[in-house]
Amino acid sequence: PEVYPDQHPLEDVLKLAQRIGVRWLRMSPYPLKSDPNEDDERRCRERVAVVSKYGMSFHAQLGSEVPKPAELDEFKKKLRATLLRFKWVTPYIEIGNELNYSATGPEYVEKMLRHIDEVTREVFPECKLMTMGLGGVGKEWLDAFVAAGGMKFAEVLSVHPGSHPRAPEFWEGWRGWVFRSQMLDALEAAKKAGGKEVWITEVYAPTAPDRTSLDVRT
Repeated sequence: PEVYPDQHPLEDVLKLAQRIGVRWLRMSPYPLKSDPNEDDERRCRERVAVVSKYGMSFHAQLGSEVPKPAELDEFKKKLRATLLRFKWVTPYIEIGNELNYSATGPEYVEKMLRHIDEVTREVFPECKLMTMGLGGVGKEWLDAFVAAGGMKFAEVLSVHPGSHPRAPEFWEGWRGWVFRSQMLDALEAAKKAGGKEVWITEVYAPTAPDRTSLDVRT
């Protein structure tokens, strides 16, 4: 609520999520920092408890940009310390969000993902590492990511397919900002990587106040 004033309290949302059968949530239960403390752990345990109360699990989504070369050592230090303290929470870890808008596929692999894999294998070998949530499954970016060996460093391909200007089920066979073609591309990439899992960790359709977009009810 401090970020989104119109957002309902977590427990109210969880009650509704439970009614429609939600089992997994994408959350940030703890911070990515080099010195996580008792307050961080207390808040994390409170969050875990309330989510568990409604029969749900979650994967940890930790915010981060692609580290610059001079920031890499500090980034790895933060990741190592965070995982050592919080690996009890969930084995599924996702770091960064929609970084395809700031880095190419090969840049993301070489400057970030391979280093995340290195640290997690060292301190949390049972980790199920997820890619950052790919914002809109752009085939060109995804193909370059796969060609750069990106799927070697992750067990799960996390994607954020969207659709515009029609509802997600609409499809006439053309590729683009369409839910179906984006998912076909993601599934194909995972299949080529040996059958890795594909998780939809966000999905959306624009609802701007003009008639070219979806209305909120749809």
